[in-house]
Amino acid sequence: MDIYNYLEENKVVCPYPQAWQAIFNQIIKEAGFEDKKLNWKEWSELGMPNPLVLSRWLSSDNEKKAVFHAQIEFAKKHDVIHIIENWIDEYDMDIFFTGNHFVEPDTNLVGDIGDSYN
Repeated sequence: MDIYNYLEENKVVCPYPQAWQAIFNQIIKEAGFEDKKLNWKEWSELGMPNPLVLSRWLSSDNEKKAVFHAQIEFAKKHDVIHIIENWIDEYDMDIFFTGNHFVEPDTNLVGDIGDSYN
């Protein structure tokens, strides 16, 4: 499987937060880093930045994509890329965020101006 092709074809930015954290933890464990007690900066220096979850979810789509791609490279380097492939095989697009989608400016989700939303 060509992960980058899959991600590009499906316009994937990164996994959704809960899946992303689980993937991160699984990669760390299977790559032999489970007992390492590193802070976010030390993980980044190793090439495995922490997922952008919780308040960091507000980061740009480009930042999220860059972090996820760095994690893919870390997984390849440590021969655990099968983890990401397995998540893709099992969940397909259900776990992936495809970017911030905005409502067109002329779209009114409530109805005409002055209409009640009840």
